Amino acid sequence: MPRLIAPEDLPSRKGITLKNAQRQELEEKGLFPARVYYSERKHGYIEEEIDAYIEAKIADRASAKRNGGCNV
Repeated sequence: MPRLIAPEDLPSRKGITLKNAQRQELEEKGLFPARVYYSERKHGYIEEEIDAYIEAKIADRASAKRNGGCNV
């Protein structure tokens, strides 16, 4: 069963310290998992999608090191 993570818990549980505006901008560009609204003003993120995002960033770093550049 999917679990939601509140935005304020991202730093302590997943190490993601992006501010709301930064996350929203990345979401709009398809570069960060989309938020899930569970009320009019409250949202969270699906934990599996956040974990996949982190794994992809780690893989990008490893790829950049192999290619001698930076993947941002």
